Amino acid sequence: MANRGPLMKHARALEGEDVDAYRAAAHALGDIGKAAVSALIEALEDEDVRGGAARALGDIGKIAAPALIKALQVKNYLVRRAAAKALGRIYPDVVVAIPALVRALKDEDGEVRANAAHALGDIGPGASAAVPALVEALRDRDFFVRRNAAIALGRVGPDAKAAVPALLEAFREKDDLVRANAARALGDIGSGARAAVPALVEALRSSDYLVRQNAPLVLGKIGDEAAVPALIEALKDRDNLVRANAASALGDIGSGAEAAAPALIGTLKDKDRWVRWWSTVALSKIGGELASSALTEALKDEDNEVRANAARVLGSIGKAAVPALIEAMSDEDHFVRRNAATALGDIGLDAKAAVSILTEALRDRDYSVRRNAAEALKEIQKPPKP
Repeated sequence: MANRGPLMKHARALEGEDVDAYRAAAHALGDIGKAAVSALIEALEDEDVRGGAARALGDIGKIAAPALIKALQVKNYLVRRAAAKALGRIYPDVVVAIPALVRALKDEDGEVRANAAHALGDIGPGASAAVPALVEALRDRDFFVRRNAAIALGRVGPDAKAAVPALLEAFREKDDLVRANAARALGDIGSGARAAVPALVEALRSSDYLVRQNAPLVLGKIGDEAAVPALIEALKDRDNLVRANAASALGDIGSGAEAAAPALIGTLKDKDRWVRWWSTVALSKIGGELASSALTEALKDEDNEVRANAARVLGSIGKAAVPALIEAMSDEDHFVRRNAATALGDIGLDAKAAVSILTEALRDRDYSVRRNAAEALKEIQKPPKP
């Protein structure tokens, strides 16, 4: 067994705030490796170094997993807490610990349960076998456990499809963070969460602004076109973030949200800058003649920011946007000129008609315009790939 004295010195360093000492201690314990595990497991009993010892065990990695799994079963709940947390630090190499962490979700101590849920989330998609237990943990009496269980299900991703009904239930509960985490999890499950769309559409009409703010983001990740009419309506919400998130979601749905183009053209002039930005992005993702025409027209808007936003995303439209972007290179606002240069670079070889104006822009009075023009010229003049 490794000498316990130096190990405890290193473990104490991991508790402190000195970054250099922390790095040196972590490196030293990593070098000691397997020989340090037994002593560090013992150190979990010592409240002065418990946190540092847990971090060290997590940093040592997979070879510490068997000892940590055993530590989940000791009497001292503080040791069990530390062991669950340490197992989370070993991800994703600790799949072997999943059965023990699932058992820990039923521990009598709330923090042990919360740490176990967190560790399962750190394992990510590899923890799909834990989905039924995490679904049960969504109904735990401790809200920290419920929060972490929702996060874990989201990190498992599409393989957590069976959790959709329970996550919808969690989406309606009182705790703000549980609701937010459940919403994110539904979005991370993606198209597998289509069954949640009707409830999420209904949530867009909730009196709770936090629920309304989260619902559009989830709908965007799920990507179901059935949500488009409700998201169009959400563009009129009194809350700025709801409107911005609705615009973002319509962009995530993409060409399937073409019916939203007229409404998004209207929100290019919204009073909130983030609504304006996400409306611009959404139109560029939706594409189509109407969206392209609206973004090109937005380059002539009286509002500098609307013009700059339009210039930034027009690169995604391609060659058809080049004439308008060339004109935008003469805009009075340097943000518009800078973004137009970037967009022309994004278009690449098809923007060769812009070489002359971009060469002129190398003498622009604004440094960022000169820099972006130079980068754009490199992209445009790259030899085509064979």
